[in-house]
Amino acid sequence: MKLGTSQCSRLLPYFEVPYQLMSTKVQGPSRGGKGWFRNGGASPLHLVASGILCGSLIVGVLGSSHARGQESLADVLVAEGVLARGEKQLAKALQLLEEALDLYPNHVEAMYYASLVLLEQNRMDDAIARLEQAHSLEPDNVSIAYQLGVAYFSQKQYDKAQPLLTKVFEESPGTNNVGYYVGFMRYRLKDYQGAIGAFRGGASEDPRILQLTRFYAGLSLAILGLPEQAAGELEEAMRVRTVSPLTGPADRLRDTLVAARKGESRFGGQVRIGAFYDTNVPVIPKSTGETIIIEPLRSRKARSSGELASFRFDQTWFREGPVEGTLSYSFFQTYDNDLPAFNVQNHLGALGGFYRTLVMEMLVQAGIQGSFDKTWLGGNNFLDRFSASVFGTVVESSLHLTTVQGRVQIKDFLGGDLSQVAEVLRQAVAEDERSGTNWMVGFTHLLRFQGDRHLLRGGYQLDTDATLGDNFSYTGHRLQAGGMYTLPWEDIRVRYDYDVHFRIYDHPNTRFSRTGVLPLGAAPEVKQKVTEQTHILRFEKSLPNNLTLAVDWQWTFSRSNIDILFDFDRQVLTSSLTWAF
Repeated sequence: MKLGTSQCSRLLPYFEVPYQLMSTKVQGPSRGGKGWFRNGGASPLHLVASGILCGSLIVGVLGSSHARGQESLADVLVAEGVLARGEKQLAKALQLLEEALDLYPNHVEAMYYASLVLLEQNRMDDAIARLEQAHSLEPDNVSIAYQLGVAYFSQKQYDKAQPLLTKVFEESPGTNNVGYYVGFMRYRLKDYQGAIGAFRGGASEDPRILQLTRFYAGLSLAILGLPEQAAGELEEAMRVRTVSPLTGPADRLRDTLVAARKGESRFGGQVRIGAFYDTNVPVIPKSTGETIIIEPLRSRKARSSGELASFRFDQTWFREGPVEGTLSYSFFQTYDNDLPAFNVQNHLGALGGFYRTLVMEMLVQAGIQGSFDKTWLGGNNFLDRFSASVFGTVVESSLHLTTVQGRVQIKDFLGGDLSQVAEVLRQAVAEDERSGTNWMVGFTHLLRFQGDRHLLRGGYQLDTDATLGDNFSYTGHRLQAGGMYTLPWEDIRVRYDYDVHFRIYDHPNTRFSRTGVLPLGAAPEVKQKVTEQTHILRFEKSLPNNLTLAVDWQWTFSRSNIDILFDFDRQVLTSSLTWAF
């Protein structure tokens, strides 16, 4: 195909672009590529027009294919349409671009620029249809994806806009306004950390968008528990020079955050009451039928119903910026109706400190806590414990949360006076002394879904128990797994937790072997190995007035290579009502 006189006359204006078009802003794709963005100036428009037309001239003169000729003429029409749009002749521009599409229906540039003209004419639905068609032909074109995403966003079709604009943000975060669009959509989905990352990683030339970006960043930080940083973002929002109805609310919200931080209640806690049924209150070993000495002990009563009550009180005694100091006290009491000798009472006091901040857009909290608790069994002082722990929690995203922890615990089991007992018996009993120091390090990883409505959990702990008596010193490995699912019916939460603790004891047991009780003074033979598994299934329902109704089923079973005394099963069913204040 050769160009005729009338067709060639269309080419002449392109070789000298009118001066008034040099400043026209252009955002458009490069056919076959991933697209590009320009903020304005002479070069982009000149290159678009000159490049398209020079290519058209060469192909038109040398090409012999009818289809190729149609594409070349379509290129000419597109270039004319681009210039007409620059001169604000929108009707003419659209007519030229539609003619190009009539000649060559898959002309992506024509679709793209036609959509821009339609957007300027406020014909949103027609513009979206053209952009969708262009996107289907060039799904990797960033410019098309951006314009289509913005169009969806303006129509509040956020589910369609998010994947497109997120892709643009990942490939070109400096694209004008894309950080705000992505951040706002993440904010709507309660992905507040992701929102902050988008707000801070984007760019904008529009003062209104800059102000909105600061405003929503401040809201996100406030929700994450960083009110000082939130107030700083809102302060920046007010400094953006724009006539906007947002300035007043941002000012008031900043003052509210500061006042709320100062007036925020520093007291809290909860009260819990309930009832339970326990199948093995004294933890009696399973029957083996191997010894006449131990077997009669297994005939003791083991089952009992009972009631429980607990109380916890927390106070934030220090708060300055991201640092908090806390003080807490808790009380726990059980009453076994059939076995009151096994009633448990526990008092615990704790002092802690916490620091919370953002690191690389991830919420980080580090803390230290010391506690002391005292336990009575059947009215007798049974155990004193002092614990010191450090921990760090990183919220990597709305999906991932990781906690690492280290703890040392000093235990003192309070037994009777053995001063009047024979030396050989006293020495044997001393080997069973469980007082000592426990060291533990571990981590837990949490997967969170739909704003924490559903959770998956996994973790590992390594601990060692250095006791005064050789029979109870061990090295342990604990695996943890679990999850929570919120039912659509009445928002009932179903939670399951699994815990398995492998304990390998350091010394041969001086009291027992696989075959029974060792005679006093006999040489020990067997190092104990224990696998203790615990399953907990919980159903809970939130009620008005900060009440929570819960039903728990706990099943613990322990297996040991010295099964005569250390194999046992235990099940506890509990129903309770908790009030938080």
